[in-house]
Amino acid sequence: MMREKFPHINGLLVSTITLPEGPADGLIKEGDCLISINGQYISTFITVDDIFDSNVGNEVTILIQREGKNITVKCTVQDLHSITPNRYLTVCGTKFNDLSYQLARIYAIPVKGVFVSCASGSFALSEDYTFWIIDAIDNIDTPDLDSFIETLKQIPDKKYTPVKYHHLSDLDTPLFHTMLIDRHWLKSFTIATRNDKSGLWDFKTIQDKPVEPEPLTPKTAKYDDFPSEKEQFKQLSRSFVLCECFTPIWLDSHPAGCRKVHGVVLNAEKGYVLVSRYCVTHDLADINLIFAQSIYVPAKVIFLHPTKGYAIVKYDPSLVLAPVQTPKFSKEYLKRGEKVTFVGYTSEFRPIVDETKVSDVVVFNAPSDNTPRYRATNVEAIDLDSTNATNCGSGILVDNDANVRGFWMYFEDEEDTDYTIGIDVNDIMWELEFLEKGTKPNVKIIDAVFNTLTIMSARVNGVPEEWLEIVEDKCVDKVQLLTVANISINLDNKPASALKHGDILLSANDVVITRFRDIDSVIRHLAPTEEYINMKVVRDKKILDLRVKLAEAKYMLTDKIVCWAGCTLQAPHHSVRQVIKNLPSRVYCLSIDQGSPSEMYSLGVTNFITRVNGVPTQTLDDFLEAVRDIKDNSYCKLRIVSMPEKIPFAQTLKVNYHYFPTTELLKNDVSEWVFKKILATDIEQL
Repeated sequence: MMREKFPHINGLLVSTITLPEGPADGLIKEGDCLISINGQYISTFITVDDIFDSNVGNEVTILIQREGKNITVKCTVQDLHSITPNRYLTVCGTKFNDLSYQLARIYAIPVKGVFVSCASGSFALSEDYTFWIIDAIDNIDTPDLDSFIETLKQIPDKKYTPVKYHHLSDLDTPLFHTMLIDRHWLKSFTIATRNDKSGLWDFKTIQDKPVEPEPLTPKTAKYDDFPSEKEQFKQLSRSFVLCECFTPIWLDSHPAGCRKVHGVVLNAEKGYVLVSRYCVTHDLADINLIFAQSIYVPAKVIFLHPTKGYAIVKYDPSLVLAPVQTPKFSKEYLKRGEKVTFVGYTSEFRPIVDETKVSDVVVFNAPSDNTPRYRATNVEAIDLDSTNATNCGSGILVDNDANVRGFWMYFEDEEDTDYTIGIDVNDIMWELEFLEKGTKPNVKIIDAVFNTLTIMSARVNGVPEEWLEIVEDKCVDKVQLLTVANISINLDNKPASALKHGDILLSANDVVITRFRDIDSVIRHLAPTEEYINMKVVRDKKILDLRVKLAEAKYMLTDKIVCWAGCTLQAPHHSVRQVIKNLPSRVYCLSIDQGSPSEMYSLGVTNFITRVNGVPTQTLDDFLEAVRDIKDNSYCKLRIVSMPEKIPFAQTLKVNYHYFPTTELLKNDVSEWVFKKILATDIEQL
């Protein structure tokens, strides 16, 4: 019959998926062959669409054939718009919407649930940021977007909150996560609704301010001892604390996210903790310290070392009613071959105690790449003859009396390769002396990267024999000299030091230099106002006397970023200035938002913007002044220089302030990060 009615076709329409809880659930099954709707025989999708579009909300009669039998069912035609999202929520840095019919059809699941459409911030639930459905938050079910919104409105800022969720492809495996609510960095709590008349999505703020954070109260905790037969090692667990660092946005080329490592208590009475900069990459972050896997307290960054890969954070000791202990610190430097005991935690936070020895002490410089970000340099690195230590991201090196001889920490290069090395305790305690006096250390450094040089290489490169004899007499552990591997530049586009690549160091302020620790010692004994040291070097086989300017660590931290057209801009941070010899400008592209004009017009990460509509933009202030006259939905012409190739090119970009407004994030007078939104009147937008 169907061949006679439709002689040009060679098949009929067959049901492939029936969505659970939909209008056809229980009526139409997979494999059913469609014969007619409301008495009209069907051969194409066009006919089906015409019938359904004219019967939205009405009941239709469908004739199907199943296993050779004719079956008639009555089914209500659902409005496709009712199961296609026309709004989305932005909160805690993440976008949500009701699950769409289109996605539900792919996975053959009910069209319901809160879908995580663009995860970041608090809701970065795992390394896979996509295709999650939120089932409950704070132990309250959230079957749809409205219930999700009402629940979130009641949760205080900075609260650890349980969330239950599952993946679209696996309804039977519930997943759980404890997240930190962030509505102070990621302030937006808005609903965007599609406006079919204007063609835009209209934004409405749901809640101007979050519920205030819950007051912190002192709590008790019990420590588990380290698994060791020696009593002096068991209680070292009281000197460790787990550090969680949440970074809300990109800064200094570090992406947003959360990292965890164990830190070591430097002073339990004052609340100082040493932690790797692998975890605390910068000071635009939320830091929580977890004691005895039981209680958490917030902490803030006190000090970030510009080159050696560690940070010092501070917490309020009155909030921790637990036997936190300051370990005993040795005043003797570790040497090659010396026996130590490693006490620490694996990457899965499993405690380890392992007797080992120091295999070497070398100058460590993390490798650089074309996407510069913080990397440790000029570190007197301790290597251990221990596989267990290599597999651990944090720990301490102690002697038989449980005196701390060194810290074991994660380091990272620009290609996300992790390293674990040790730092001698005496290379760090100088900064702690300042903190214990109530002042912040203003570390000064020679802004250059150094490598070691053998005596043979030094002789070939012109170091006089009398100097080689002096060096050999001084060296007690390893005979070597230092040579300059790289010189940074400052923001004024000038070399940060009078040293040059290839210089071989002989002395600093008349102190013979055989290792980087010697330079540190000279700088630490300078008067606070001293800005230079006198160095004797060999350059081109000649001995030169140089006056070398020191760089202050406090000026190496970023204090301002600008978001424009979906691009995050900042001044070139220290890692950029370590690898580039000439700055095209101080407007450096840090990151680009998905779907933004900057992505659409290929602005490019790690590039420099040198001009806007012909106006030079040497600084971020110059850039903001140049973009003020650019009206909404209009084009501008950018001059850009790529990195590292330094290839200049021009790019045209169309701004869109409705979705990507211009904002600043900068430090105030007390070094706190604050937002500043550039108003419409400032940039002459609609």
